[in-house]
Amino acid sequence: MKWSYHRIALFVVPALFAGFAGAETTVLDSVNLLTMDSDQIVENAAILVENDRIVQVMTSEEGRSVDADVRIDCDNGFLTPGLADMHVHLEHLDGPEQLVLFIAKGVTTVRAMDGRK
Repeated sequence: MKWSYHRIALFVVPALFAGFAGAETTVLDSVNLLTMDSDQIVENAAILVENDRIVQVMTSEEGRSVDADVRIDCDNGFLTPGLADMHVHLEHLDGPEQLVLFIAKGVTTVRAMDGRK
């Protein structure tokens, strides 16, 4: 299978749910979960999010029985924790619109290495 950006879904929970303001429960269905505590991939999972917090990871079958305000079919994409870039020179960016490039690559946190105030 050829990998492309539309096949690999890097979900960043705050950015993802910004468009669903007011939704109390959301289920991300048919997702492959990369965890931080093992080298295993949790395949075909469902993620229950309540009030912008992940509260439960379950099988996709269990997730289909949950009554949710929003249901997102992730089409077997991947959910991964946000990445952090600890050496960024933000003073060299041409404008704030370039910050979206970090999100596009899964980076949710940056440390600015500019010593000026």
